[in-house]
Amino acid sequence: MQITRRVAFLLLPTAACGKTTPARTVPASSGCDTPEVVCFQSHASVRHIYGTEPIPLPPVRWGMIWDGAEWQPPTPETALLALTTRYHHPFGYKPEGAAYALLRQAMEPRPEEELDAFADQLLQLLDGGNEAYRERAELVLLVAALTTLEPGNPGIPYTRAVDVFIRWYESFEDRTDPMAVRALTRVAWVGGLDYVRTVFEASDQPPPCYQPHHGRVRPGETPPEPPPEEEWCPNVAVWCNAGLLLLEEDDGPDPDLYDQLCTRFG
Repeated sequence: MQITRRVAFLLLPTAACGKTTPARTVPASSGCDTPEVVCFQSHASVRHIYGTEPIPLPPVRWGMIWDGAEWQPPTPETALLALTTRYHHPFGYKPEGAAYALLRQAMEPRPEEELDAFADQLLQLLDGGNEAYRERAELVLLVAALTTLEPGNPGIPYTRAVDVFIRWYESFEDRTDPMAVRALTRVAWVGGLDYVRTVFEASDQPPPCYQPHHGRVRPGETPPEPPPEEEWCPNVAVWCNAGLLLLEEDDGPDPDLYDQLCTRFG
C-alpha cells in the first residue's frame, strides 16, 4: 500500500517565522505519516501549496532571490534581473525587494563602489523608455533613501540616491518637461532640498501671466482679445517647478507671488 506524505502548511505572521516558539501542527488523517509544519510568509503561500514538497525559507527572507533551488542574498546582477523580468520572483514577490535589500545592505555589507555601480544601472532604467522599469527604479531609490527604519525596511539608508535623481534631472535639455519636473520632485523627496533651492535661485522669475476672467464681461461689452495661449497662467517655468517644492520653506517664494505667476485662478 502506498503511503501518502502529508504536509501541513501553517500561515503565520512574518514576525513568527523563524522564531523559537513552536508552531501548532494540523493532525494528519489516519494512515498518513506524521505531519510536518512549514512556516512561511503569506506572499509565498499560494505557490507553496502547489508543490509536492515544501520549499524551505531561511529566517531572513526580505529581498532574497529564489534561484530555483534555494533562497540567496541578492547580487547586483540578480537584483537588476529581478527588476526587469518576472523569472526571479515567482511567489508574487515584489520585483523591487532585492534591489531595496542590496542598496540598503540589509543582509550583508557591500562595497560602496558596487552600490554606486548598481545605482548607475538604475539611472539607465530611469532614462530608458520602459515605463514599468522606470517606475520600479524610482521606487527602489526612494525606499533605499528612507531614513526612518521600519520592520519592512531594514538596513542602512543609501544616501547617494539623491545624486542619481539629480543626474536624471540634469539629463533633460528641457527642464520644464513633465518628466524633468518629476525628477526634480524625486530629488526633493530624498532630501535634496538644497539642490532644489539652488535650481530655484538660478532660475528666472517668469513674467506676469494672463488670468482669464470668465463671466466678468458686462452685457453688451465685447471681451478683450486674449493674448496667445502660451502667455496664459500658469507659467511653464523652472521657477514655478522648483518654487512649488519650496513653498513651505522659510526661504521659499512668496506664496502670493507664486499664486499669481504659477497658478490658474477661477
